[in-house]
Amino acid sequence: MKNKQLILGLAVVFSLLSSSSLYAQGLKVNLDSSLSTKTEVESKNESDLNHSADTKTETDLKIDSSTSENGSVTNALGVSLNSGAEVEKDEELKVFSSSLMEKDSNVSSVKVSDNTESKQHVEVKYKYKAKLFGFIPVYVNSTNIVEVDKNSEVKVYSKLPWWNFLAKKENYNRADIEGRLRNNLTIKSITEADLSAETKAEIAEAIVYEVEASSKAIINTN
Repeated sequence: MKNKQLILGLAVVFSLLSSSSLYAQGLKVNLDSSLSTKTEVESKNESDLNHSADTKTETDLKIDSSTSENGSVTNALGVSLNSGAEVEKDEELKVFSSSLMEKDSNVSSVKVSDNTESKQHVEVKYKYKAKLFGFIPVYVNSTNIVEVDKNSEVKVYSKLPWWNFLAKKENYNRADIEGRLRNNLTIKSITEADLSAETKAEIAEAIVYEVEASSKAIINTN
């Protein structure tokens, strides 16, 4: 077992040293959940979260946008959306996702499933500080998902990348996040399997709120 962990540890170190995102001050590196080298055409295949064998069609909601003088994120038409309740269509959902990432730099990405899928889901990746091997500062992205099946049954998930056992997390607690998501009023009020753009936006907003609240609660208790 020790030999296996050593091999895995050496693999991570090699990846860190060869990564272009490693920089001099503090040796900080921004790692995604796969530690793979990013190319100009990025793969959209997400890892199986062990709760579904279905192939999911996801929409990455990062789009071209700009920030107005008052700090709001707008699209090319100047549309500004700061609340999930203001979202009415998919185009506005894309703008709203950019607004979430603009407001909270720890939000790495927001993705939603296509409405043709048997299971609808909203995924938010949230960035945490950690220390690889206890001394190398890194960022770890948690993947947080709210999933709704065809029977309107809601499930929530939160996980870290496979190599997280090598890093000391400062403010992540899976059980706390999943508990907060289950008890969130917006998520508990989901009654339809086909999620509207407004509902998806509100779910994304709820995920960010609960993950951030969990992180702050851990920091305050330390």
